[in-house]
Amino acid sequence: MFKMTFCMAEDPNTYDSIIEAFNALAKKVFHQLNNGGLSYQLLETACWVEQMNPQQVLMFYEARDEAIRQGWKKEMIEENEHAIA
Repeated sequence: MFKMTFCMAEDPNTYDSIIEAFNALAKKVFHQLNNGGLSYQLLETACWVEQMNPQQVLMFYEARDEAIRQGWKKEMIEENEHAIA
């Protein structure tokens, strides 16, 4: 099980895989970046995916890298004008 936190606000949903959790996080990130509502400093310090068992926190770029290793592609998000992936 995975949880996602965006700008220090924990998402109440749980996700079965890191791909699902990161995709939910990436959608919020891209939306905010496209609308000028997110700085890269916040992206790097206040957005993460948490694995529940064993407990492990993956900051945004770590979560992105792990999701990519497991098959995530940036095409999974509709809104991807910023090349973070």
